[in-house]
Amino acid sequence: MNILTIASAKGGVGKTTVTENLAVALARRTGRTVLAIDLDPQNALALHMGLGPHELRGLSRATLAGQDWRDVCFERQPGLYLLPYGVITEEDRATLEAHISARPNWLREQLQTLHLPEDALVLLDTPPGPSLYGRQALGVTQWVMVVLLADAASYATLPLMQRLVQTHCAPRTDFIDAFYLLSQLNSGRQLSQDILRV
Repeated sequence: MNILTIASAKGGVGKTTVTENLAVALARRTGRTVLAIDLDPQNALALHMGLGPHELRGLSRATLAGQDWRDVCFERQPGLYLLPYGVITEEDRATLEAHISARPNWLREQLQTLHLPEDALVLLDTPPGPSLYGRQALGVTQWVMVVLLADAASYATLPLMQRLVQTHCAPRTDFIDAFYLLSQLNSGRQLSQDILRV
C-alpha cells in the first residue's frame, strides 16, 4: 500500500477538506482502492465524506473493543472507503491513547490487518500539531503533505513540521518525500506572495 499523511502544525488550514477532496479525486482518476483514515479525535472527516453525526462507529471504538477495522470501513463510492475516528467519551479516549502509547507500531499493525491491495492508496488525516496519532502516521507514511495558509502563523510553524518529518520519516528507507500545499493564497497580499516565495 502507498501511504500519504496530510499534516499541519495548526488547525483551520483546510487539512481535512484537502484529504476528502484528494481521496475522491484519486478514487475517480486512478481506479485504485483509496482509503481515507481519520486519526483526528474531532472526527470531522466523517462529516466531510457524508456520514451523519449519528454514526458513532470508527477506529477508536473498534480498537477499544478489539474489533476488526474492516468492520468499520464505510464505502463512500466504488473504490473509495472511509475509516472514521468515531465518537468516544473522554475517558475512553484516554484509555485508547494509553493503549496506542504502549504500542509504537500500532498503526502499522492495524493497517496490515486491512489486507488492502498492494497498489491501494491510503490517506491519513492527522490532528494539528505534534500528537500521538501524528507520530504513528509519520512512522508509516511514504509521503507527507503539509498544509499551510499563506499567513504568518503558518509560516511560524514550518520549523516544527520540518523537525517532525526529519525525526519520524527521514531515517526510514521507505520514506519518499514531504511537500507543502499553500491553501487560501491571496496573490493580492504582499505577505501571501512572500510566503509563497519562501
